[in-house]
Amino acid sequence: MSFDINASPTKGFFVDMITRDIPLDRAILDLIDNSIDGAHRLIVGDNFEGLFVKITLSKDLFIIEDNCGGIPIDIAMNQAFRFGKPKDYNAPDHSIGRFGIGMKRAIFKIGKEIKVNSVHENSTFSLDLNVENWLENEEWDFNFTSKQKDMNNNISDCYTKIVVENLYNNISEELEEHYFLEELKKQISLAHSLIIQKGFEILINSEKVERKKFTIKYGENLKPLVVTIPFKTKDDEEVSIKIIAGLDNRDLNKGGWYIFCNNRLILDADKTEITGWNTQLEEDREDKVNKYHADFAYFRGYVIFDSKDAGLLPWTTTKTGLNADSEVYKAAYFEMRKVLKLILIFLSARNKQHTKFKKEEIDSSPLTSLIEEETNVVEFYEITEDGKFYVNAPEPKIVDKEPEPEGGTITYWKPKEELDLLKKYLKVSTNKDVGIATFDYYFTLISE
Repeated sequence: MSFDINASPTKGFFVDMITRDIPLDRAILDLIDNSIDGAHRLIVGDNFEGLFVKITLSKDLFIIEDNCGGIPIDIAMNQAFRFGKPKDYNAPDHSIGRFGIGMKRAIFKIGKEIKVNSVHENSTFSLDLNVENWLENEEWDFNFTSKQKDMNNNISDCYTKIVVENLYNNISEELEEHYFLEELKKQISLAHSLIIQKGFEILINSEKVERKKFTIKYGENLKPLVVTIPFKTKDDEEVSIKIIAGLDNRDLNKGGWYIFCNNRLILDADKTEITGWNTQLEEDREDKVNKYHADFAYFRGYVIFDSKDAGLLPWTTTKTGLNADSEVYKAAYFEMRKVLKLILIFLSARNKQHTKFKKEEIDSSPLTSLIEEETNVVEFYEITEDGKFYVNAPEPKIVDKEPEPEGGTITYWKPKEELDLLKKYLKVSTNKDVGIATFDYYFTLISE
């Protein structure tokens, strides 16, 4: 008699779990990530000119195609269509398709009829998948419609094309909304700005997506702080961490931290405790970092993580958040807090008019892009032991002020109609002004 217990997942449950919590725009971004990984297999270096992803979408159809080298037949058979990545997965260096569920999650989310065609320099294949039929079958494997090995295709003719039809009703309705299309373009512009700058093209319904420019003030007297953190894991694997922080044009929504992993933006203008805001790690009051508010809307911080092994980077499966428990992120976090605290001290001093560095000087300082070619020859200034931030004004300059005399507050209540009458008579607008004016009037009488 067998006492074995069947604990295998059902297909329906598994598919529902991986598609439920990811928005449609994020699922599409995952498909773009896979194309960019294909580009990394082709390109050594940072010039991606001539490579593209084209997305065509409507209420009845979704198509994504690229010219990024195609999918090798061996990877298609053993890796690309598996749920999760096997231990021997051969990912390209600096990949962003990290977890092995992006393509499957996206196509299962969008529709019921899926066609994949791919031409690689050594092989070709096509795959037709009816999701409903596959769910009814106990077998988890997909079947190729056709495949061919040992070919000699021209690399310029290589491509991958995914067509999804018979879309789910909610997906069809979403794709028909103009707002969704504009939001998708915005998210792509943010997430893939760095690689777009390097020549890679992304098109939505034949319209080219322009990159988001990430800028920072860089003038004669105002330069950003730059910290580089060499990090090695216990297995001696390297992760590059670079922090660039300073000031930009004042914008309440755009202020905060921007986090990149292998050129992919994963956190946008973050103002929460996960990036050091509103935190205090020690009892000493000087350790406290304030909560984000309007006075700090000049702040911009960029953290750029890069590694050949994407598994070492601190991102989540949806690439929309940080794994704060990651050792790599912990190494960056404490430096981020130091940098943040220095800049907030300066902004607080400026807002209290305790520094000679005026708002006009900040506003007039020129901007530079973090990712334009000229920044390669710009000499960024490192943090020094005494916390220097401004080149010609290393620390906030405190203006000597006469000590304020001791004083007190006067508080009393009067009917609103009487207060309004006095405001009109005294030509003032606040209750406080009424109190000051009446106090000054009687104080002048007795002084004379």
